[in-house]
Amino acid sequence: MLSLKVLKALNDQLNHEDTNARLYLQIASWCDAACYRGCAKWFHKSAEDEKSHMMMIAKYISDRNEKFVLAEQPAPPYTFSGLQDIFLKTMDTEKKTTVALSNLYRITLEEKDFVTSTLILPLLKEQVEGEDKVQTVLDYIEVAGLTTPGLALIDDKVGGLL
Repeated sequence: MLSLKVLKALNDQLNHEDTNARLYLQIASWCDAACYRGCAKWFHKSAEDEKSHMMMIAKYISDRNEKFVLAEQPAPPYTFSGLQDIFLKTMDTEKKTTVALSNLYRITLEEKDFVTSTLILPLLKEQVEGEDKVQTVLDYIEVAGLTTPGLALIDDKVGGLL
């Protein structure tokens, strides 16, 4: 049985992952429409990863004989000013996810729920890798610039980061 504090934190994280999945899927659509195929591929995969995290948490809650609660989600933004805007928003999203997961991990330790804490650790490790990948893209943007050849190079490189 999960403590109420851990259950609430897990549900909050589940819905956070759902929000991320929806945002990344919307960004993938924008990238496809703008002919950034590499970036679209990256964001489709990112949306799948976030949905996978959501499902993992939902299954964990269910396996502990508890109920998960899906919150109503606002529509994510669907217009962006360009690749730099997208990746700055993505970095902000990833950093917020790292904070949320760190808080969830802290709660599991405070509640002495060491089993649940083991669920969170791999997600935290994955967050470090995720932030690093986004920073790599922001570095590409800094070096290549936002000219047409630079954007084509960035799109190609992002497609290869999977």
